[in-house]
Amino acid sequence: MFCPNCGAEYREGFTVCSDCNVPLVTELPGEEEIGFTKLVTVYETGDPAVIPFAKSILQSEGIKYFIKGESLQDLFAGGRLGTGFNPVIGPVQIQVDENDVEKAKELLNQIEQREFDLSETDTVSEQTETIEDSGGKKHGIKGFLRGIIIGILISGIGLYVYDYKKKHFSGVVEYDTNKDSKPDLFYIYRNRVIVEVDEDRNFDGKVDLWEFYKEEIVDRGESDNDFDGRVDTKFSYENGVLSRVEIDTNNDNRPEIIEDYTHGVLFARSWYHESSRNLWKKTYLAGGVMREEYIDQDYDGTFDIKIIYNSSERPVKTDILH
Repeated sequence: MFCPNCGAEYREGFTVCSDCNVPLVTELPGEEEIGFTKLVTVYETGDPAVIPFAKSILQSEGIKYFIKGESLQDLFAGGRLGTGFNPVIGPVQIQVDENDVEKAKELLNQIEQREFDLSETDTVSEQTETIEDSGGKKHGIKGFLRGIIIGILISGIGLYVYDYKKKHFSGVVEYDTNKDSKPDLFYIYRNRVIVEVDEDRNFDGKVDLWEFYKEEIVDRGESDNDFDGRVDTKFSYENGVLSRVEIDTNNDNRPEIIEDYTHGVLFARSWYHESSRNLWKKTYLAGGVMREEYIDQDYDGTFDIKIIYNSSERPVKTDILH
């Protein structure tokens, strides 16, 4: 069994990837060929905070993209200055395959309207009539200059409002990943910072996976893996990497199975008795493969049996401890 997301391999009996929380498949799809033939710029921005939005919506729709100039903004001249982009490099450009141009433009325009709901600033212009005498010409130039100054002031106010709304945006951005006209993935922001991601993994209209963020890094999570409306699994992360999973198998709000991870890889799994809460079984893994198993047969709090497994998870030695 394989995880279609990270590619991890599991032995028979596992149905869900412990790292990605997605259903396992019997075989991985073949490696996709690179689809880009000609890249076309579909979006430009000077706001680095907009780029993650654009990436996420393109990824959710399966559109391959290239971000041009993102890593070069702070390397030349005065950096981004007050414009949000480097004047030497220019704004960041999002490029896609020429076959995806129309769809990508439509999606990115929807993001701009949906997330920020900003009104466009009207261009202010003044028309001056040409007067043949010198006094008339002087008056026309003054009117022209006055129009430019007014236009600059109005544009400056509009940019300030636009920037303020973007920096203080709070709300939910919804995505329909399976295209059934119902949202199933929800990104929740406060003041332009992501604080939570919710997902309806079985598309029944109910959220069954919650991930909570601190300083834009996932910190903990909860899930309803049997889709009965009750949380049965809790996740802990260290610096955005999975470190612990607690599974409540009988809905008593206490975990009966605890998994410990190092660098995101499972290395130990513990089973606790439903009533006595005694540890009655524990397994140790290496590289995701079980190598040792300890069992307390009489549930007295002391392990009675130790089993050694080979690299194929086949038991090769059994020791009686008591």
